[in-house]
Amino acid sequence: MGNALAYGGIITKVKAMSSHLVTPKDYEHIASLETTADFINFLRTKPSYNLIFKDVNETTIHRGQIEELIKISLLMDFQRIYTFATREQRKFLDIFFFRYEVNILKDCLEQIYNQKSTLHLADFQPFFEKHSVLNLNTLAGCTSLDEFIVGLEGSRYYNLFLTLHNSMENVSLSDYETQLDIYFFQQIWKTINKQFKGKEKKRMLSLFGTQIDMLNIMWVYRSKKFYTVDAKEIYLSIIPIHFHLTKEQLIRLVEAAGTSEFLLAISNTHYHNIIQPGNKQTIEYTTFFSMNHLYKKLTSESSHSMLHILYYLFLKEKELDFVTTALECIRYHLEPNETLKYIYIT
Repeated sequence: MGNALAYGGIITKVKAMSSHLVTPKDYEHIASLETTADFINFLRTKPSYNLIFKDVNETTIHRGQIEELIKISLLMDFQRIYTFATREQRKFLDIFFFRYEVNILKDCLEQIYNQKSTLHLADFQPFFEKHSVLNLNTLAGCTSLDEFIVGLEGSRYYNLFLTLHNSMENVSLSDYETQLDIYFFQQIWKTINKQFKGKEKKRMLSLFGTQIDMLNIMWVYRSKKFYTVDAKEIYLSIIPIHFHLTKEQLIRLVEAAGTSEFLLAISNTHYHNIIQPGNKQTIEYTTFFSMNHLYKKLTSESSHSMLHILYYLFLKEKELDFVTTALECIRYHLEPNETLKYIYIT
């Protein structure tokens, strides 16, 4: 799959789209804005958001609707990339798309568990009709888990949810979200091993293997630092794939008595730099920069590869996170320097 003929056109397209990403200077400007209306008016100046917010009334739109429209930008970009992709590239993008399915399912689950009825997914439907069998209108209207699981019938998620729902009492929102994440990474891992070969396969495994290791480390660390979670429960949330972090090393992290013992255990692994005593940066911050560095390294090794597409989608996903965070900071009238602390400018 990794050759100039197959990737020339799509990578040229991705590079052009990259020029429309929100820049560090843009974030500094966003942080200085005072109202939601100012925020929307600024997004209208960006090509990625102009069409989405073109006809929006910035004085009456609800925050939740703004966040949903911001997410549409990612799906529009995905569709643009998909249009330029070859048949073989689309096979992987079809698998990768279900990351977005997973995110939508999490939103639906949160609505059910929190007994809200504020989820509006109509804007997402055109994209899902092309890439998914999920009926978003049906799922968005579900008010119970039983109803939600019935709504998943015919999809790849039905057996996953039905099995979990019947296997234990009082299944939490976190339990469902965790199993969705595990399922996603297991499917991606299988697809890479089946669809890629040679150096590109090695690079793809390095990318997703590192991400899986870091997600496992992050979950274990949070469990030790912020929550009272026993080892048995932590193991249920672990993605069962090991890359640089061996099974034995992961066990030592999970079984650590507290954060001090955890830090000692992590210091003897490939990821010894991700968390260091005295470092004021959050684990989310160091994880983002570690993944960003890895993407740059891997894409520099191959000028024609699926990695360039994934790197763009990685940056776009982070942009959505940062733009949404900035909106929240504006709502709470944070000072610009405080807002920028929540945005990891590369």
